[in-house]
Amino acid sequence: MESTMYGAIQALPSEPVSDLLSIGVCPFCILRFFGIRDVVYSYPFLPSTLVECTTINLSKEPCNKKEQESFGHSNEQALDGRTCNNVSVNFDMSNPCIACLGIFQLEPGIDRQLDRICHERRERMAVTSKEKIIESVKKEGYQFDTFTVEISIPGIVMVRERAVWQHLQEKHGSQSRLQGKHLSEHVVSSKEALKGALIKSLEESLQAVHDSGSTFKIALRYKHPETVCELGFPGCSLKRKRGVMNEVNGDFTEPVESLVAIQRCLASISAKDFASIYPYPPPKCAVACNLDVSCYRTATLIGGRYLKFSRNISQSPWMIEEERKGDGSVQEIIADVVFPHFKADSYKFHASGREDIDVRMLGGGRPFMMEIVNARVLVSPDDIQKIEDSVNSLKEGWVKVRNLQLVGADARSSMLEGETEKQKQYTAVIWLSRCISNDEINDFMALKDLQIQQKTPVRVLHRRSPLVRPRMIHWLKLDRIEGTEHYYLLHLCSQAGTYIKEFVHGDLGRTYPNVGSLLKCEAEILQLDVTDIAMDLFNE
Repeated sequence: MESTMYGAIQALPSEPVSDLLSIGVCPFCILRFFGIRDVVYSYPFLPSTLVECTTINLSKEPCNKKEQESFGHSNEQALDGRTCNNVSVNFDMSNPCIACLGIFQLEPGIDRQLDRICHERRERMAVTSKEKIIESVKKEGYQFDTFTVEISIPGIVMVRERAVWQHLQEKHGSQSRLQGKHLSEHVVSSKEALKGALIKSLEESLQAVHDSGSTFKIALRYKHPETVCELGFPGCSLKRKRGVMNEVNGDFTEPVESLVAIQRCLASISAKDFASIYPYPPPKCAVACNLDVSCYRTATLIGGRYLKFSRNISQSPWMIEEERKGDGSVQEIIADVVFPHFKADSYKFHASGREDIDVRMLGGGRPFMMEIVNARVLVSPDDIQKIEDSVNSLKEGWVKVRNLQLVGADARSSMLEGETEKQKQYTAVIWLSRCISNDEINDFMALKDLQIQQKTPVRVLHRRSPLVRPRMIHWLKLDRIEGTEHYYLLHLCSQAGTYIKEFVHGDLGRTYPNVGSLLKCEAEILQLDVTDIAMDLFNE
């Protein structure tokens, strides 16, 4: 590690490095501007080593073994002029770095001793960041074995990086390491360098592995009061984003610049136009960036099927003028058992369609999914099985679940697709105004793939658009209830989204044809059950 870092620094051109140090660019940013990557940013004595190498290179004296061994080690020489063989390298970091605005220092320096600034402040940056992260994780009680780091950089830092790069190109563009290079393809981004500086240390401290696909996110947000919103980039409008509500913690995020817009403008603007807007090198700034740390987990999805055995339970809570309708809801019964296991912020309940409050859901059950927001606890398949058993052991027995499991994000789109494209089967108790002969029953049941037209039912016009929806009835079966003349069991299979009640009674002619019109009598529906929903979901 040390030899790799030393070799990379030793190969840098001394004059541009010395120039950048003198105008207030920190050693970490200097490495970024020369395209140095990988783990060198995690080396605590890197700033001191860079200054030492630059001083020795400028003096044109070979670097002996003793000098190499001294790189990165403490001494008490003054910061104002680091000297070697009467060659001076000015390294004034009493203000934040003019490029990163202190992101790689975190705190503006007061002490003017080189090694204390290079080492102790660097240690403060790493330790402070780690402490904030660990504190945030412990405070919320997250469980995780992998994590990923998300970093947000102020837009003004991008502008300042462009100004430093323009200064380098104008003053040192003849250097081979700078010729024919563009900022975007050569300079290591602040985000990449910060990850190089922090991730290895975080893995050790958190005893977890960094994985870009992890559901557990550590968000590092660097903020600075200086803004680019008022800068008039030609042909570009740097509009502020409106403030938004954070779904994880409910906080209101203040308006910020659109970083994408800033990047687009900086990529398209000419050097001449940029110079007319912003000075280069950029001016010194007394205020450094500050860091906010937050942690969250992306949505945990649990899917399965539910069965509903009560005719007085709605799918979701049903309130009219603050008065509850029914004995409860499927959503609440399931969530009251499932949600506490995750120690999460909130949840959302999704289902593939819904049945009316007076309709039972039988057979294999209706597909549903719970979206657990910002769960602190990881659950195993064994835990999920215990949760399923807990729901099914509720004494009321109104709701049961089956095939409960953790599912991926693709399950949501599959379930929504099934709301309109899959087949569903029903059984209804119906009343007919006359006795139907066996021949009529046989003719009725011979109907296959019957297309009907349904206007939005009267009972849902207050919440649905007034449309005409074509729907398919795939097959029908009619059984006479023994000992009666007017009561029958109707079994049918239809396209998802069909209003079955309206197909029976016609809804004042708004659904046609309907059972009444097909049998040439009046028809009413007394009870309805969903008996099957043909959808292949959740590894069934």
